[in-house]
Amino acid sequence: MALGTLETRPARLKVNHIRERMRSLIFQGKLLEGQRLPSDRELASDFGVSAPTVNKAMAALELDGLLDRTVGRGTFVRKGIGTGTVAVVFDWRYIAGGVPFYDALMQALMAEVLQHRMQPQFVIGRGATAQEFTKSLHPASPIWRQVTGVITVGGLTDFEDELAKLGKPVVTLSAWCLGRYCVLFDYRELMRLSCTHLAERGYGDIGLISRGDGLPDPDPSGVLKGFEETVLALGLVAKPQWRMFQAVGAEGGRAAMQKLWSLGDRPRAIVVDDDNTAVGVGQAIVELGIRCPEDLAVITHGTIGVVLDHPVAFTQCCFDLHGMCEAAWALLNRLKGGAYDMPGVTTVTPRVVTGRTT
Repeated sequence: MALGTLETRPARLKVNHIRERMRSLIFQGKLLEGQRLPSDRELASDFGVSAPTVNKAMAALELDGLLDRTVGRGTFVRKGIGTGTVAVVFDWRYIAGGVPFYDALMQALMAEVLQHRMQPQFVIGRGATAQEFTKSLHPASPIWRQVTGVITVGGLTDFEDELAKLGKPVVTLSAWCLGRYCVLFDYRELMRLSCTHLAERGYGDIGLISRGDGLPDPDPSGVLKGFEETVLALGLVAKPQWRMFQAVGAEGGRAAMQKLWSLGDRPRAIVVDDDNTAVGVGQAIVELGIRCPEDLAVITHGTIGVVLDHPVAFTQCCFDLHGMCEAAWALLNRLKGGAYDMPGVTTVTPRVVTGRTT
């Protein structure tokens, strides 16, 4: 096997590369069920790494359900790996971005599948376009004929049609509809609940800090629409200068909060639509000496089951991680039973968890 050397890469990336390379070879049918693999020492030589590095990658592949390893016999591609298997498909960018939500969601989905006595098969897709992403999943691989269903957090576009021809149901988890059958995170409802929570506590002047970047759709998840609808319905004041966009991640949230607080005319309360952005908002609140809720009331998006290091004990409007996974499994299970005539969208709604900022 032509594997390529990894000598200059950090140890963690070496393990991940070997794991993904071997998984790819299995999916492409270049490594067959029951086939014995070269020894860890031989693979280490091929990859240009140490034997312990290969051992860690093989252990991860065994945990993924792709390999069987027995002391004295060797390492084999597991037989029947597609039997009772549900593929859990992620876009590489979600994992590589280091966002805790996606790592927690991946683990929770795998656990949900296992709970129902099925074998989860974790699959990573890559690519800047939908076509590249689909190609990276090796659509012609026999693995797709063997799985009983697919749960994706990446949107399979045309590949979903090919899987449908094979009778393989696909469920997509997303903040906006990306497939025929979707578990939708209702961000419009998140905005409605958040603004209503603030209004009920007497806060009439409300700002928004959003990670939305306006491309390619300025409001794909309905955050801005939900915010504007609720502001109008409740008669709240939400001046344009109080809306901070492109606040991506902690650094984006920190910068947006600093900019908002530098205004002479400030809102009495703000809604933050992303939990990672909220980490930076909290950092800025501490740095600027803002008292919550005396100086500013805050409610942020959050996810029950995802732990983030928030500097401030925010009130949060939360989706439930395990509720998402249960909804995905329930929808997939109905599709596996042939219930294709049911509504294509299952909506997951959030709830307010009160903290010290309102």
